[in-house]
Amino acid sequence: MASDSFLMTDSDHGHFIYDFLDLDQLERRRGVYIFHLGEPAYFTDIEDLGYTYNVLVNPTQERPGRVAIEIPGLSASEIFSTTHASLATYVCQRRDGGSTYEASLLLGMAQPGRHFVLHGPSKLGKTALWKATLGSDVLPIPCDSSLSTTSLYTHALYRLQKPFLIGETETESTAQGKRGLAELELGKKDILRAKVLAERDREELVKREREFAFREPPTSPTVLACELAKSGKALVLENYHRLNDKTMADLAVDLRTFSDEGCTVILVGIPEQPYALFGLNRELSGRVDYFEFSPWPVDELIRIARAGQEPLRIVFDDDTLTFLGREAAGSPLLMQQFCLLACLASGVTESLDEIEEVAITEVQFRQAMKKWLINTLAPYSEQVDRIDVAIRQAGLNSITTDIIAAKIRENLNAEIALELLGLNAQDYGAIQQMTSILNADEWTRDAIALKSKANSLYICDPWLFVYLRWLK
Repeated sequence: MASDSFLMTDSDHGHFIYDFLDLDQLERRRGVYIFHLGEPAYFTDIEDLGYTYNVLVNPTQERPGRVAIEIPGLSASEIFSTTHASLATYVCQRRDGGSTYEASLLLGMAQPGRHFVLHGPSKLGKTALWKATLGSDVLPIPCDSSLSTTSLYTHALYRLQKPFLIGETETESTAQGKRGLAELELGKKDILRAKVLAERDREELVKREREFAFREPPTSPTVLACELAKSGKALVLENYHRLNDKTMADLAVDLRTFSDEGCTVILVGIPEQPYALFGLNRELSGRVDYFEFSPWPVDELIRIARAGQEPLRIVFDDDTLTFLGREAAGSPLLMQQFCLLACLASGVTESLDEIEEVAITEVQFRQAMKKWLINTLAPYSEQVDRIDVAIRQAGLNSITTDIIAAKIRENLNAEIALELLGLNAQDYGAIQQMTSILNADEWTRDAIALKSKANSLYICDPWLFVYLRWLK
């Protein structure tokens, strides 16, 4: 039996040593890549959790029972990645109860029919969590306000069954897709008859496949739940807070059906009311786990930097670690970006032959920001202008983005107490109107949120935070 995961335990001359329980039957489990020694040694496109590169896997003669994975040409941007959760710097964070998010999610997944709501500000590790923990055992669907439950379920079934892959030969998967299309046409009225028709009228189905993407065949949560149960995959709805009110209400009702079929639905987003599903369907009581994601403390962010030191053969000095951790303002994505900036400013673009210390001052950091991030942050000038317009439209004449930026620089925090902005509870109506205006605009959607319980505004987009902090 292969181990559930592997951990880096030692390094020597660029070879990373991993422990396994059994070298003969290694497999890919829960999104972590484990390698088959009996197959060709080179693997590419390792991108769920790690980098995209070639790796060489060999048994180590000097350490029986271990595997050496050679990673040639490892770059700083692969270690401190801002596009995906890097295997080298992925850090398991503990929840308030003491268990890690990963362990809590796996424990819940062991209970069929349980659902999860991963909620909190953007770029705090919600998507990275399910990717790291569940790997390919998921069916992710992006959400927006135009989706109905019918179109959502149809899209999910299409993604699950792949009924018409261009150029695909007549394979068992194609036949399954055709049967699935017929089932969609008949809905849940007579699935057995649908399967018979799928076998009998194969040519007609091929013609109708091409129309599949342009219309919505009648479907139901039961059809999708049955297919998910057979596949063993969990349905992940990314940015579910963008669904319109009717779709959200219908989904809340349908979640009971998914539970009854033993399926898991994971909702990921930054809703103002994360527990709204419970209010829409009280039958969800005891069936949903809520994982709240909050800004990371500085010591947790520093763990990210330290995790990237060994593969790059660098050492961040203590002052640099503290500086980067504070500037990241609780965001692991910003910590990755700032570690990369520190490396580039120090001339470290890939793993070194000899260990070197990396240090950066505030002046050097500002210069690096303008050199490497100016193009990334350019669109935020327009976004800030639109935020100022929304502030004026809502009648909040006492604040501007200049004032917000000043408070950010003063407190180094993406969350700003209303009293620091000269606002109070009487301004709630105007603040809610401002956030509604922002969310109705594609340029400013999910940029700023009101945290009513904390009496504060939160800068949800970490790149907006950086722009206001350094370039405004």
